[in-house]
Amino acid sequence: MTMTPEGFQRFLQRSTGRPITLKMNNNLHSLLSATRGDRRGEIKVSLHQMFLDAPRDVREAVADFIIRPTRENRQAVRTFVSLNTLRLQACRKSYRLAGLRSEGEAYDLRPIADRLNERYFEGRLKFDISWSRPPARRSRRMRHITLGTCHSHQRLIRIHPILDNRVVPQYYLEYIIYHEMAHLVAPTRVSPKGRLLHHHADFYEVERGYPRYRQAIDWQERNLTALLSQWARTVPAKRRRQAENIQLEFL
Repeated sequence: MTMTPEGFQRFLQRSTGRPITLKMNNNLHSLLSATRGDRRGEIKVSLHQMFLDAPRDVREAVADFIIRPTRENRQAVRTFVSLNTLRLQACRKSYRLAGLRSEGEAYDLRPIADRLNERYFEGRLKFDISWSRPPARRSRRMRHITLGTCHSHQRLIRIHPILDNRVVPQYYLEYIIYHEMAHLVAPTRVSPKGRLLHHHADFYEVERGYPRYRQAIDWQERNLTALLSQWARTVPAKRRRQAENIQLEFL
């Protein structure tokens, strides 16, 4: 039986005997967290929406965890999360398969991905690949950029169009594509604490199989800031800022 957030909050308050402030989330990295609130005895709980459908024993484990984490209640939560991994993946922003575009101005992703697939994965990986849509708004104060994403449930890889540039050597673009393909070989896991691990030991082992890995990382460290600045030059003058504090992400 699906509970409402208000119903779950009342359940936690009855079970723990403490004032609970509950916030439901779609966060794929922190599925359950509890912190002390401002009021005396208050506990602030952030909980993934999937727990609204949890059976009573899992809800009780969540309540126990909030008061005193133990091996038993951690295991109950971890098991529930493991059984709902596909649902977690579906909580990501929905990407329509229509309108995929592998051919760019400088590079065509499809033949590059096919060569990598044949050379390193014996052609066994089945997936679509496309350039992502350019963001509607760019800023020179880019604190975060996701160069590639792998939506394993859709078998879809997307690459940021910032890399569709002849300034970017093909071996670096290959590395980004290879990195995303590695997610299909070594998919996301659930950690003992219930976190989704997109990058883990088996994944890194596959990733290091790209023979120009170190060369690609060296190029990234030397050139990415300049590439970001070039990417941002089309921003209207009133919004222009200097690129800084770059955080890379590969999903």
